[in-house]
Amino acid sequence: MSVKTPGKAHGKKSLVGFTAARSGEAFVIHIVDDAAEVFEIEATRENVESIVTNLQSLIAEVEPVSSERDADDVL
Repeated sequence: MSVKTPGKAHGKKSLVGFTAARSGEAFVIHIVDDAAEVFEIEATRENVESIVTNLQSLIAEVEPVSSERDADDVL
């Protein structure tokens, strides 16, 4: 896989928005960066499932957020 990164003068871009919509059998994904530029890509169901699986794996590596609130959390 080849990854395009912005030039050093531009630095990394930050994600500020994300939308997805169905388009027939595929999905259209819009990713908005901090310069308000929109990247649009069409993805198959398999692509989307791969993205979700990858993100779930990354999130699982982070300390899980408890669904139960501790007494200290109650305002």
